[in-house]
Amino acid sequence: MADEPPDNSKPKTYATNEEMIAVAKVSRDTLYKWVRDKMLPRPKITSSDGRGTRSLWPLEALERARFIVERRAEFHTMEEIKEMVLERWPPPPKPPRARQGD
Repeated sequence: MADEPPDNSKPKTYATNEEMIAVAKVSRDTLYKWVRDKMLPRPKITSSDGRGTRSLWPLEALERARFIVERRAEFHTMEEIKEMVLERWPPPPKPPRARQGD
């Protein structure tokens, strides 16, 4: 149809702080606490057109934030939720450390 804009946009590969806050209904500080607690993946920090820095969250972070919000609504403690998150999204294995002298 002539009224529809052309669909030349790329599929999204990240979420912004604003999207994460809207989904989780928490502050940015809380999001970063969840990162420190290993419940959310770390966002990529980029510079943004002279307006400071931007956090670009992997889309998996949105899924995890929704999961956390749903568990909170079920009255689970944050410690229980952390266990559930780590069970569902285990951390990647650490690469082997290089031995000295190699």
